[in-house]
Amino acid sequence: MSFTYITVDNITYKGYPLYYKSPIDITIHKASIFNDKYIYYYKLPNSQDMKLIGRFKSIERRSCPLLYYDCDYTVHIFEEEIIDSSKIESIYCRGIAETSENMILLDDTFYQNFPLYYKATQ
Repeated sequence: MSFTYITVDNITYKGYPLYYKSPIDITIHKASIFNDKYIYYYKLPNSQDMKLIGRFKSIERRSCPLLYYDCDYTVHIFEEEIIDSSKIESIYCRGIAETSENMILLDDTFYQNFPLYYKATQ
């Protein structure tokens, strides 16, 4: 099984940020979570081909550039592409597994039933 480390917001240990270890699916599957722990692909219409669109950056609201057509729409921004949210069903992803190198377990400390870690910096 593969794992990734997710930062716990607003909590530190001796000045170090805390992380919890969570399982991650490293096979290609339909995207339901959008964060930087996955590599995303866009499945081209009427094809089995997938285009690499990179890691997720953000979700934004955009305005239509036409003067007489006032419309706002939501887009998902990735490293290589901006995808209209109406095409979200065509986005697939693959998890990025992380190593436990330099991660130190805090004994008897949990966040959402996952053990907590901090990273030893060198």
